[in-house]
Amino acid sequence: MSDFAYAYARPSALETRPEGNSLLLSAFAEEQAATDTGSACFFWGRLRDSWLAARGLSTLAKVVASRFVPQSAALRDPIVTAGAGQLRFEAFSSCNGVYARLDLNSEALDGEFLSSGTTNVDFNEPMVNALARIARTEPVILSVGDKEVTLERAAGKVVERKVALPERWIKGLTSVQAYLALMEEKLRLTRVQALQLVQGLPAGTAKTDFFLVLRGPRPSFSPVGSPGAVRVGGVHRLRLLEGLLPLCEALRVFTTPDGQSSAFVLELGGGQRFLLALSADVWRGFSGKATNSIP
Repeated sequence: MSDFAYAYARPSALETRPEGNSLLLSAFAEEQAATDTGSACFFWGRLRDSWLAARGLSTLAKVVASRFVPQSAALRDPIVTAGAGQLRFEAFSSCNGVYARLDLNSEALDGEFLSSGTTNVDFNEPMVNALARIARTEPVILSVGDKEVTLERAAGKVVERKVALPERWIKGLTSVQAYLALMEEKLRLTRVQALQLVQGLPAGTAKTDFFLVLRGPRPSFSPVGSPGAVRVGGVHRLRLLEGLLPLCEALRVFTTPDGQSSAFVLELGGGQRFLLALSADVWRGFSGKATNSIP
């Protein structure tokens, strides 16, 4: 008798719903297996703090849709990677000068990693709207596969299909890792200091470089550099973090030795972390290649 491998689209699970518990048993069909196109499910499970994760994903979508160079095209295509007990969502701004990343580790997830892999999807209006409407204690199921990402909640299900990866992002993905690999931590701010950081942002669109410094316990921006200051080109881009900074437990600030890039890492708690990296020049974007040393 020959061995036969059984494959399931997702694990069986017991879900708690308003109308009562529901046992979902995953089914297997030989006809389906014989005609399977090779699609795979990487992760399926519950978000432990769905409201906080939704805030991070909404910020990621906001970054992708942002354009700081007029001729750049608007996009909403985050890259999703599952593996090593973690989900990673990452994307660039449409002008490629801002890189954002949301990490959800095992503490943030209650589910199963069925395999490892990466897909690229388009966060359309239905997904953005669904994320905005998630309540603080609402149960949410997330599934990530090589062909789609699905968000399930009581109000309904949203499915985002795989799309082509923007060509300029391929170079940017390797490039941004080069900068992150060289970065050194310069500042560690509390939640209160993080809020003060946003309050101290110069009005309008910054035309020159600004430098982040600590004046006593308060962070502030200065147009003049000084020892220990972090160069932040296009400082107005930090307004992308306005919705997340009040939720962070701490904010860590990194920079490369040559000041060509800076990164702001928000420790959100519950196994969630958000990173925003900025190119020094708004018009330049990221280019190059290397590996990532920021954990």
